[in-house]
Amino acid sequence: MAKRRTRRKQKTVARKLLAALLPLLVAALAGYGVWEYSPNLSLPAAAMPEGSLVAVQVIDVGQGSSLLLHTGEHSVLIDAGEAQAYPAVSAQLGAWGIESLDLLVLTHPHTDHYGGMTDLLGDYEVETLWMPEIDESLLPTSASYEALLDAIEQNGCEVELKNKPDSLSLGEGVTLTLLDGFAADPDNLNDTSLCLRIDAGEASFLVTGDGESAVEKQLLESHAPVDVDLLVAGHHGSSSSSRQELLDAATPKGSAISCGAGNSYGHPNAGTLERLAPFGPIYRTDLMGTITFTTDGETIAVTAQGISDTIDAKG
Repeated sequence: MAKRRTRRKQKTVARKLLAALLPLLVAALAGYGVWEYSPNLSLPAAAMPEGSLVAVQVIDVGQGSSLLLHTGEHSVLIDAGEAQAYPAVSAQLGAWGIESLDLLVLTHPHTDHYGGMTDLLGDYEVETLWMPEIDESLLPTSASYEALLDAIEQNGCEVELKNKPDSLSLGEGVTLTLLDGFAADPDNLNDTSLCLRIDAGEASFLVTGDGESAVEKQLLESHAPVDVDLLVAGHHGSSSSSRQELLDAATPKGSAISCGAGNSYGHPNAGTLERLAPFGPIYRTDLMGTITFTTDGETIAVTAQGISDTIDAKG
């Protein structure tokens, strides 16, 4: 344990340097094709704004997903993008001064959600890891997934395989809830995605991983509390997620999409954007970089590249 902590102290210094140098490094390497995504980093202040309960940050990891929840006392990371996006995730954690995570959530085992976790688990102390319980026939057999499993074991975090709702208090007025979006007999990994609701005072957020129609149907049939202020659109804004039935139940006042600029999948899908349009502004990492939502429980402040908005919580 002493050896691991010494290693982490050394890496803490490195992370702080990385947080300062990464934007310059990205700019220097952009012309050489080293990065497969365009971070457009907007590193947050190293302190919570006065009166804020939580910051919910959609980190720009290119074509992938990583969300950070930070209350000042507690920190949760939901997914970590591809392996090559890890420097962007680490820089954001470093900018907040985060050296350990209360909870790490892997919504489902696709590399654009777990790739960065292998390095992260080597650099950060993680108290608990939530993963979906998945039939062995669907589990990946790739070298990258095996490396992730090794990193989990070496980190020593408590692993919880989830197949039913749960919740975690993140301090006064802030709760992370695992909803019943557990599709029966999923035939693809997207539909094993964990679905999460974040409540901070009267403000609320919904995250559905890459969950497609089967997951969204289960959320509705289980009467999960999906009526929220801000929706993080499922599956990077693909046509198979954010279906009309879910949107009509959620009635969000805004949405966020994590996707890479010029990605080969055509995300976000034009039809999905059309469905989301009546439900307030759409914030996209491919256009705006990292998107930060901070709330005092009554209003949600939105900051990103060229963006400074306010959303009133429905309550």
